[in-house]
Amino acid sequence: MPNEFQYNILDNPRELIRHIESRLSGNGIAANWLGADGNGGGKGSAVLFLLTQKRTGLSGEPETCLLLNKRSQRVLQPGDLCCPGGGVATTDKILWRLMHLPFSPLYQWSQWPQWRVEHPEIAQHLSLLLTTALREAWEEMRLNPLKVTFMGLLPVQQLTLFKRQIFPLAAWVPSFQRLKPNWEVERLVYVPLRRLMDPGNFGRYRLTFKDGQGGHQRQNDFPCFIHQGTQGTEILWGATFRIAADFLKLVFGFSLPDPDNLPVVRGNRGKTYLNGSLWELKGLVKEESEHEY
Repeated sequence: MPNEFQYNILDNPRELIRHIESRLSGNGIAANWLGADGNGGGKGSAVLFLLTQKRTGLSGEPETCLLLNKRSQRVLQPGDLCCPGGGVATTDKILWRLMHLPFSPLYQWSQWPQWRVEHPEIAQHLSLLLTTALREAWEEMRLNPLKVTFMGLLPVQQLTLFKRQIFPLAAWVPSFQRLKPNWEVERLVYVPLRRLMDPGNFGRYRLTFKDGQGGHQRQNDFPCFIHQGTQGTEILWGATFRIAADFLKLVFGFSLPDPDNLPVVRGNRGKTYLNGSLWELKGLVKEESEHEY
């Protein structure tokens, strides 16, 4: 559970942003990014780990939340929770120059002058990836890139099944922004940080996968966060879960509970969950994927 300091800072966005920036300015993150080649032998994606304030409880008081997308039925891995983002597009290699202008989120980041001097290779890579993440967030939820406060880098996630690296970028979104999900997003999900630091909300996600060949099935357990929201229960797992776990550890010193002692939550995935074959016939599949198995 959050301690008294964490409870107090969660109610003060300005102090929270400063605290996050200071915690993400070191902790070996630069070395982690420097060791990543940007493609991991395959593709690379940039995602925004978004925080904002939202009135979620009966009291009506705003609280700091992690803002996630719930993937629609028209993309791969439908129904999963994820951070907005995706792969670098050709247009990003033109737009990234805007990141060096005074009004950009990167230019206004307090650590930017130091990173440009001490980590020039990463700084150049970062400017492109932040451009990609902001463009994707605009497309997916109409997030205004000029209203975003960039807070720092999180450790790179290495995926094996999809041969992909995910570069997470922490950012703050003001609560007055009006967001509108596009066809890729079923709805937006707000997860209070206080609940993310409650060990009682974690579990083991026991998934049964069908491979479509003779009805064969396989079963795997994954650590997960169980979110009881106003629109039902949501399961946060996979790479997005690991990004959240890294954030909680680096910023608040929160460690996940022992997985062996967690309750089991069961789920099923059909043969089209990973390959999207039904939607490929209609040309509707979005290829980016954030989960590893």
